[in-house]
Amino acid sequence: MDLTTLEQTRALKDGRIDISFGRLRYDDDAITRRVIREEKLAVVIPRGHALSRRKGALKLKHTAGLPLILYPNAPRPSYADQVLSFYRDRGMEPNVAFEVRQPWTALGLVAAGVGIALVPSSVRSSVGEMSNTSISMSQKFPLRSS
Repeated sequence: MDLTTLEQTRALKDGRIDISFGRLRYDDDAITRRVIREEKLAVVIPRGHALSRRKGALKLKHTAGLPLILYPNAPRPSYADQVLSFYRDRGMEPNVAFEVRQPWTALGLVAAGVGIALVPSSVRSSVGEMSNTSISMSQKFPLRSS
């Protein structure tokens, strides 16, 4: 079944599924969660972007103020809210340029030079197929599959 994390939660509670895998951080007393993998975050930037020439470790603060493309825009809460929390938990307000439904739309907008996107490191393998670049963040963020 192809379900969002919220749909998976409902299906677990209704007994329609027995296990699910998701990235969203949430607390629900009716669901037992186990972290099976933590992922680093990568920044996807257009080719030739100033961040690609940056010396030293890349941190989230280096992306503050840059136009950010978030996904998905629905349903909420979603991975987009998790990305927003990464900034806000560190006292920064992101400059959201667009909110789109699919990660591939976000990557296409990055390739067109519209902004940057923060993606789980596992998405990096797909980035090479598009005309943009990704950089690993030096910070660890709590992206969890559970």
